[in-house]
Amino acid sequence: MNSNYTLSARCVLANGTERIVRCAYARSFAQRFMGLMGKSSVPAGCGLIFERCRSIHMFFMKVPLDVVWTGPRLSDGSYRVLGLSSSVQPWTLAGAPGGACVAIEFAAGTFDVMPVTLTLCGGPRAAKLVIPLG
Repeated sequence: MNSNYTLSARCVLANGTERIVRCAYARSFAQRFMGLMGKSSVPAGCGLIFERCRSIHMFFMKVPLDVVWTGPRLSDGSYRVLGLSSSVQPWTLAGAPGGACVAIEFAAGTFDVMPVTLTLCGGPRAAKLVIPLG
């Protein structure tokens, strides 16, 4: 697991299993601009969070990604997950579903089984991400 991904998240999948993933925020201009561009792999179970993000590009990417899209942070600190773009391929674009403004990028195949919830644990920005079934 990569030490840059310091935020833990607990995923509950639709089949009832649970999985722990690690996340990091892309906050600075450089972090947001570079993202995962040029990486030959994405650490298994690690996600990069982009706030204020309505679309992603996969230019100069070497690997496909799964992208979880969420709405804005709610008053209770949670985020409502609005969609999942599975296995987005290099040199393509992906747009957020209506209302989404946060993208979390994972290695393709991370969410072969649809997550029901993803709860970020710890830190001042901890929040619960809920993916509605249906």
